[in-house]
Amino acid sequence: MNRLSQHAQMALAIKLMVFGVRTSIVQLHTGISAPILRALYREINNGEAPVSGQMSESDGVVGTRHDVIEASLFLNLYVHVGTETVFRTINIDALIRAYSLFLEFRAEAGLASAPKIGPTEAWILVRDLRIRDLSLRSCECGCTYAVVHKHRLLPRCPACGTDNEPAIHTSESATRIGRSTASVSSARVCFSDEADRSSKPLNVRSVSTSANPS
Repeated sequence: MNRLSQHAQMALAIKLMVFGVRTSIVQLHTGISAPILRALYREINNGEAPVSGQMSESDGVVGTRHDVIEASLFLNLYVHVGTETVFRTINIDALIRAYSLFLEFRAEAGLASAPKIGPTEAWILVRDLRIRDLSLRSCECGCTYAVVHKHRLLPRCPACGTDNEPAIHTSESATRIGRSTASVSSARVCFSDEADRSSKPLNVRSVSTSANPS
């Protein structure tokens, strides 16, 4: 590997660590050895050791109806920003841009709690979208939502409760998702409390007009 390639890989490693993903993910995308990445992580994070242990699967990330809504919002943004490339490879730039937009939408909705989907969980979702362990389905109500294939939850639309077939997960569908059903709901999505079933409306602008990558 020449010096320019080494610098590019190191720059990507720093970018991913600042973004907040696990060092194991950084190693996968850069090929840099684990000891070097651990040392780099400590340098970036004021001596703090990197998180270790097994990562969750997508069915663990998307555990409730509320999680389905948040995962759907993030993934719709990711598909819109990355277009058809996200069905062939993990698009790191689109991942970071979509996650930033995801946090902006949550802030607009007045959600003060930290999202369950962090940067590492976001990477897990886009990985499983690429390998088709996770799909996006389009509902007649205007909602495009995430379905984890091995999940115990029934694959129903989180906005209206309808079961929809077939799943959208191919590159041919990327343009349609981005242009017509990119927002989690055309008008609103309810964040449901699993305990008391109370809900809070989330007004979202159309992703196709507000999530314009620059």
